Formats: sequence, C-alpha cells, structure tokens
Amino acid sequence: MEAWVRGWYERRAVPLPRDSPLDRSLPSGHYIAINEDKPSNADILVELLWQYPADGDRTALWTTRATIASDDSGADLSLSLSIASAEFIARPFRYDLFVPRVIREIVRSGRASLGGRPIVDSPRTVSIGKVSAFAESDLGDPNRRLPIVVLTRGNASDAYPCEPIRLASELCGLAEVWLLSDRWTTYELTNAVGNRLSCFDGGLRTYWPGFRASDDPFSHPLMTSGRLENLRKHGIDVDRYLVRALAPVGAMRLSESERSRRIKAMGAERRRADAIVAVQQGIAEGKVKELEDQLLQAWEKVDRLDAALAAERERAESAEEELDVVRQNFALVASTLGSDREDQPDEVGPIGQQIQSVGEALERAGRDHPVLRIWESARQSADDSHFARPLQVRQALEAIAEIGELVLDQQKTKRPLGALETLFEERGFQYAASDSQTTATMFGKDRTFTEDGRKYLFKKHLTLGGGDRQNCVQIYFEIDAQTKCVDVGYCGVHLPYDGMRS
Repeated sequence: MEAWVRGWYERRAVPLPRDSPLDRSLPSGHYIAINEDKPSNADILVELLWQYPADGDRTALWTTRATIASDDSGADLSLSLSIASAEFIARPFRYDLFVPRVIREIVRSGRASLGGRPIVDSPRTVSIGKVSAFAESDLGDPNRRLPIVVLTRGNASDAYPCEPIRLASELCGLAEVWLLSDRWTTYELTNAVGNRLSCFDGGLRTYWPGFRASDDPFSHPLMTSGRLENLRKHGIDVDRYLVRALAPVGAMRLSESERSRRIKAMGAERRRADAIVAVQQGIAEGKVKELEDQLLQAWEKVDRLDAALAAERERAESAEEELDVVRQNFALVASTLGSDREDQPDEVGPIGQQIQSVGEALERAGRDHPVLRIWESARQSADDSHFARPLQVRQALEAIAEIGELVLDQQKTKRPLGALETLFEERGFQYAASDSQTTATMFGKDRTFTEDGRKYLFKKHLTLGGGDRQNCVQIYFEIDAQTKCVDVGYCGVHLPYDGMRS
C-alpha cells in the first residue's frame, strides 16, 4: 500500500524521500495514516486514510479510505474516494473522476472478483446463440454486484455508440461492459427480456444488479442513439458521463467485507486479552494510579469513538438517501437529456412501435422491405393467426428479406454465400428448404397458393414458436430470380404435416 502511495506522488513529479517515514514525507496539506493489524500468522488487516488537495482547487480535499483483509483463502480490498471542502467557498466542486490505478492493476492480474463474478477491464461479447444464457446467468444473476452496461450496433452504421475497449477500461471495477454482436442478437435479447427492457440500434442500457424481466423499464436507464448523439452535441463524453454517474452509486453502497469484519474482531479480541493481562499485572505490582489514568484515557477514547460512530451512522443514512437521488437523476438524465421530440420512434423498440398482430407484422415488413412481395394468401393466413409474439414474426420477415437480397445479389457477383441454413441460424431462426416427402405428398395442396393467376407450391419456410399448431407460425417463401423478389405465400398457423395429432 505504501508503494502505491509513493508511486502516485512520483507520477505527479513529487517524489517522496525514501529514507523518511511516509507520514512525515508528504507535502504540506497532505495527510496519511496506515494501520496494520495481524491477529494471527495468517490474518492481516491493513487500513489506510489518505487526504490530499484536489488538482487545480486547493479548497477541495480528496479523502481515500482503503482496507485490505487477507487470510489463507484470499484477500479483500475495499476502496472509497470522497471529496469535501477544506474551507468555505460558494462554488461547485471542480474535479474529474477516474478509476484508481491500483484497481486497474489488480484487475489486470486476472485474480479480481466480486460476488463470485470476475472483474475485467475489457468488453465481453454476446452472440445470438448465447443470449438466453446471458439474460439468465448474467443480467439475472442474483449474486451480481456491479451494473451491466450493454452496447448495441447501429442498424445503419453497424458501429457501437462509443469505443467499447475504452469504455470498459474507464468503467473497470464500476460496471461490466457487454456488446451485442449484431442487430439479430438485439432481437433475440428483446425476445428474452421483452421489448421495453431491451437495447437496440446503437443504444446503450445500464442494467442494475437485481434485474428481473418484470422490472419497470425506467429502473434500468436506456440511452438511445438519438440521445447519445445529443450528449455528444452538448460536448459531453459518454465514457466520462457514465463514470461520474456510476461511481457515486458504488461508493455509497460500499460496505466492509465479511473477511475484514472477522479479522477486525480477532484483533479486538486479542487486544482485549492483552489489556486484561496488563491490568492484572498492574494490580499485582500495585500500579493503581497508572491503571486509573489508563482507564480515564480509555473512557475518553470510547466517548470519541461513540461520537464518530454516530456521525458515521448519520453519514450512512444520508448516503442511502443520496444514492436514491443519484439513481433517479441518472435515469432521468439518461431518458431526457437532449430529447427534442416527444415521441422518438427508435426509443420504443428495436424496430419502432409495438406490433400488435401477425397481420400488422406482415404489412410492416412488406412496406419496409420492397424486395418482399406479399401474396394475398399470406395476408389471409396472417389475419387468422393469434400468435402471441408478432414482433418475432416481423424479425423473421426481415431476415427473409435480407437473406433473399444476398441470394439475388450472389447470382450476379458469384461470390460464395454459404448455406441458407447457416445464414438463418446466424439470425436466430431455423430454416427448412422443404417439408418431408410424406408431408409434401399428403398436404402439398395446403402449401400451394395462387396470386394473379399464378399457382405455386411453396417449399422454403421458417417455423416460429412451439407446442400445438395454434402457438406456431410458419412463413413459406420462395426467392424469384427472374423478378428479383422474395415471394411470401403464407404467414400463419402451422400447416398440416405428417404425424400431427388429429
């Protein structure tokens, strides 16, 4: 710990003399106290209190409190920073906040964890096949102690709203940074946590510990791409904004570890035993006056400690109130800063407003993707469907349109494209090139549709949902190289098939 402090001064071109105790080497206005307790060969407790003026503002005083508790099974570190006035002056604090260097060094050792989860200074990526596990084991982890900040790529730019590696480094020890690999992963997250709690199209969302899919969406602040752009227009760096927003939350909830409490209790018990022995020895040697003086000093110390404890309790209660204010303000600013429109379509969901029915999903897809040619048979089947997740139908149609365009373009460029099964799987859908031969023979007429006098047997399809036929949607389509269109012939209840229950 002493080496950390000396290094801090050296980086500021204020090297401290090595031949002098640390507490006597500091510049004027700086103060430090380091106490070490070793109640056993294996147990060590080191506590530091360090105060120094803020850079560029001598009227403000930074206070660092750090505790290291170590035993045979590991070590705990708690560290908090606070700022207060060294003298009265009526102006706001001027300071910038960074994660302490010592935290970064510990994290880079690869041995740091909190609540059983590793602390890292780099972003982690979620692919479409890992979304369910991410939602359950990471967002929903009951032992998670840090917020998760999720970044998504912009649909048009295919870029994240800020530099992920830099953001993860800035938030080291304050939050976990996760990246959704593409918009299809975004759609899958929407399916996992719901439209209102998802993150999409170049946006950023902070998921606090204790996340549940039933939470109020305003409890987990969403910053859409439009609002992030407004932050930048106001000259606000997103990374710095998040550090300043998340650091106070962590500091106000900092508490002593179980290991630290245990070692402190061991040290107190050892000192109590030593004191009893000293008193007994003093009585035996007739040093009653000296014992009385020591008792008076102890009473005075207890009075000071009681007063300090009462002050700390009051500070803790005030901090809890401030914590609620910080979180509310963070959510408020995240949701309103720079918003110059009452209704921003990109803030409702990954592809705009809520979709209420399969029929609406089909019409929206046809309007948004001109390559799709929607047959009347598809519209009729969609209107008859009561599938509970119409947004997923809209996403499936978007995948069909995108892959259809790739196939049509490949016929001109001749570039390798890969199997359609793989392309759809990368977007979260299960594709079938055709039905089984038995199904085609028995129920081919159910898959044959007519449009403008043209009669066609559709084979390619996606199946969404599960359980009985009513809880499924099938989308039958074909890619027409002559017209450069993707024909959608059916979009409704699962069609009859071989082996179905009567």
